[in-house]
Amino acid sequence: MGRQETLAKVESEILLGKLGVARDRLHGLVTTYPEDLSLRSRLGDVYWALGYPHHAGQWWFLDDQMDELKLQAVTAFLRSHSNNPASVIRALKLAPPIEQYGVKVTELIAECNSRGIPVPRTKDTVSTDTGRRWYIGCMVVLAILLFLVVVGLVTVVNWFY
Repeated sequence: MGRQETLAKVESEILLGKLGVARDRLHGLVTTYPEDLSLRSRLGDVYWALGYPHHAGQWWFLDDQMDELKLQAVTAFLRSHSNNPASVIRALKLAPPIEQYGVKVTELIAECNSRGIPVPRTKDTVSTDTGRRWYIGCMVVLAILLFLVVVGLVTVVNWFY
């Protein structure tokens, strides 16, 4: 299903009151098209309708036009991340280069630098590192299991002889 078809489904689901399904579809679109700020804004609208202002603020954070409602939601979002700029950058789920998202992200980067906090570059950096840890952990568990199987087989053979 293409982008326009998915957006049409999102709009029809919103009209039918299926906000959870619309939210999930919009998350998929934002993951596929992270640079499309209109998708982020629409996702913020859905979160607001669902009653999650801090999530709405996460997706409205990059909006140029801010009314009082959006400012309150963005403030709730920032508060939920203890105003930690690195945590905010990670939560925004930006595609690299993150500087492409404009002044607000540049200000977050500058705040990270002034506080001496490492600037997260992408969510994929974290995923790759976590993936490597999972791989090593799985290999260690597999090695232990193989060792236990060999010890068990040797023990069984020793019982019979």
